Amino acid sequence: MEAQDGVCAMCRQSCASGRKLAIDHDPATGETRGLLCRSCNISLGLLKDRPELLAAGISYLVRSGQAFPTEALADLLHISTD
Repeated sequence: MEAQDGVCAMCRQSCASGRKLAIDHDPATGETRGLLCRSCNISLGLLKDRPELLAAGISYLVRSGQAFPTEALADLLHISTD
């Protein structure tokens, strides 16, 4: 956890609410995954910790013109950066 340098493991920002970072657990195993800010922790919870829902959200933002993927992200999502 010290390797995170006091920032969220997901967005790499300090917690905007001023709260301490939350300890994120794998719901299946109870194992600690890392420290998350409140927004990222709530976001993963709302997405039910399902990577396919997170990927679908990213794809939606890209298709709607709200996000512009890097080549690495485009490869991961099987979409074009053109």
